[in-house]
Amino acid sequence: MNCCPWPPIPCSPPPFWGPGGPSYFTILRIDLAGLAVNHVVPGGGATAAAARFRLLHRAGVRSPNALSAAFIEVTSSNLVLGAICAVGLLMTLTTAWSNGYYRTAAIAILAALLVTGTGIWFLTRRTEATMVKVHAVMRLVPLISAEVTGAFLRMMAAQIRYLGRNPRKMAFDLIFAAANWILDAAALWLVLSAFGHNLGLGPLLTVYGAGNILATLPLTPGGLGLVEGVMVPALLGFGTPAGVALLGVIGWRLLQFWMLLPLGAAAYLSLTLGTFEKTPTTAIRVRPQQFQRRRCGTLKRAAVR
Repeated sequence: MNCCPWPPIPCSPPPFWGPGGPSYFTILRIDLAGLAVNHVVPGGGATAAAARFRLLHRAGVRSPNALSAAFIEVTSSNLVLGAICAVGLLMTLTTAWSNGYYRTAAIAILAALLVTGTGIWFLTRRTEATMVKVHAVMRLVPLISAEVTGAFLRMMAAQIRYLGRNPRKMAFDLIFAAANWILDAAALWLVLSAFGHNLGLGPLLTVYGAGNILATLPLTPGGLGLVEGVMVPALLGFGTPAGVALLGVIGWRLLQFWMLLPLGAAAYLSLTLGTFEKTPTTAIRVRPQQFQRRRCGTLKRAAVR
């Protein structure tokens, strides 16, 4: 069951890779390798996105598409995770609202979803006004180019609008992102059930969502220590016996966290020794001046659309 979440991961890429995009099997291996890097290097979802961008680029995907691919997958996946946790919080609202920590977590998650949704709305519906504000803020931040940030956000806005005009593609993306998390949550439920405790759906989604949201913070590799330190007490709060909660979380993390490391290493080796050796170097070697001109052309075409 713990292997089931991985196949849906590459089923939710951005709507366009560019001509001659990589195969499903290549994207699957890139995702596994990126997740393994995230489990070794502290950095949250940004680490996996950076590793995925580099591997996609080496697989022949143009830099703008690779960057958007890595960013959109991480963003959409985290939004779906937040929604799943919010559903769990709402399902357990009547039984756990008296707990102060529960109320704080519920308000924080719902506020994060609201802020993210508002940001996406302004980025896609008020693009120019948003760019002016972003440009003014980025000029105050050292080591970050306001022009590059603005170009990237414009490209993101164009791709989000493309998804908005193609509801089937958006639904496909969200369904498979949800399948990734739900199947992993089902694996946690099965491990707990194997130790003799059947956790309800609401508590399961709440505990699982809270633990994995913490795992996205750039504090420890893959949330190591943080996930366990939150999920065990949360399970205890929902009436799970102490021994079952501890063994269930540890058993699930052995499968969900540690088993991915050798698989990710094998995926990276297969890409390095196989797929990348066959990728034409002309597809990925672009001089900075050429890349800048091509990126500007892509943004102009997106704006026309």
